Amino acid sequence: MRNFYPFRVLSRTFLTTVLTSFLVIGSTDAATAQQHRPISLKSNRSLHSPAPATGNKLVAGSLAGSLTKQAAAATIAQPLTSQHYAADGATWRHETTNTYAYDEAGRITSVVEKHPDGSNLRRETWTYDQYGNETENLHEQWNGSAWELNGGWKSDHTYNANGKITETIERNWRNNAWELYYRYVYSYNGNNQLLTITEYDVDASEWLLEGSYTLAYANATGGPTSLTYMEPNRDGVMVNSERVIDIAWHSFSNSRPGYELFDQPIKSYVSQVWEDGQWVNDEKYDATFGANGSYVGTYQEWENGTWVNDYRETVTYDERGNLVLSEDERRIAGAWVKDYGFKYTYTYNTAGNLAESVQQNYNTGTRAYENTYRIVYSNFQVITSAPLAAAELSTEIYPNPTADKITLSYKQPGSQATLQITDIAGRIVFEKQLPYAVQQQELDLSNFPAGLYMLRLRAGNAVSTTKIMKL
Repeated sequence: MRNFYPFRVLSRTFLTTVLTSFLVIGSTDAATAQQHRPISLKSNRSLHSPAPATGNKLVAGSLAGSLTKQAAAATIAQPLTSQHYAADGATWRHETTNTYAYDEAGRITSVVEKHPDGSNLRRETWTYDQYGNETENLHEQWNGSAWELNGGWKSDHTYNANGKITETIERNWRNNAWELYYRYVYSYNGNNQLLTITEYDVDASEWLLEGSYTLAYANATGGPTSLTYMEPNRDGVMVNSERVIDIAWHSFSNSRPGYELFDQPIKSYVSQVWEDGQWVNDEKYDATFGANGSYVGTYQEWENGTWVNDYRETVTYDERGNLVLSEDERRIAGAWVKDYGFKYTYTYNTAGNLAESVQQNYNTGTRAYENTYRIVYSNFQVITSAPLAAAELSTEIYPNPTADKITLSYKQPGSQATLQITDIAGRIVFEKQLPYAVQQQELDLSNFPAGLYMLRLRAGNAVSTTKIMKL
């Protein structure tokens, strides 16, 4: 059950390339660097807000990078430029040049990809909410005279008083419009641990229950020890489908947002499927960890009442937390046979920043590694991040639900804010600029049709989103 993901949502397009790997550009503590982990539970989608680290990370082979959320002020070095090359025999062919922009927390806000002759090709931009979670990711193509939107995502997050996400509504750009895509609802136990995840698909603007996960814990501080997935049958009754038990974590932090909880290193687990009214073994996983978070993970399948080796992965990181080797092997005729792999060689400058990465992919025909991709980073910018705290862009709305008027009270940093209200389909129904001197607004919603709306307050790169129910 290798694809038992807690979130069955397609990966974002810029992460689907096989060239993807996380690179720590600035110096960092490898122990806190987010890495690919031995975990078949983790989502194949990301909102790009990994755990705090002291260096940003870029994704080789895509426009942009996995975005670092800074929990406190930190000094980091980010490249403003990179040149991308593809292997061409014994030489490297210059394909594109990227330029980067960052916010005050060192998070990437835009990447522009240019042809070697300097002409524009593509652009990707991001915005974040007050907790550092991504709220918008836009993909644009240069049409010869202007940027043209051709894809993207929007995420509206709702938080509880503890800063935990209780709901996420996803929209994607299709047919020249923003369309509802997916909805997640999260609940927590008394220890503020994630307890349930409920997923909804959309059908003509109506949310349809797709499935739910229930997590169980052995204590108040550790990670979940089991995860059970249920889905509705033809009669709409929730029934067992799959589960993972005996989960043992290599390390675990409950501070991760719900959708990132499983993007942490797991030592072992057993997965089962529900068949004929009982749980039946399906897959077993065991990992051995080494230096810098490196590991060897082995998957076994349940066959004829015993566990049989099926698949093995070897993942190695350097002391800076950068991926240097990833290999997959299949068990064939009693022996491990490599069927996939790639590795990286890095060069660092005198300041300890990553100056060059060279990727090699494994050729199953020649059974050797061959040059594939090369990135040269330059023009580093030193950023002393001072991220916007959650309390600095907080909102309070009352009464909610409302039949006519609401009062919005808010606290914002010293900059102008933009107030925007969208309907459930993502259409903007109200927009207003709010000067810094004013921190309370009365809004008349009496002419709004009854239903659910999203109120978004944006100041700089910070965004606060609140649901409004119009009666």
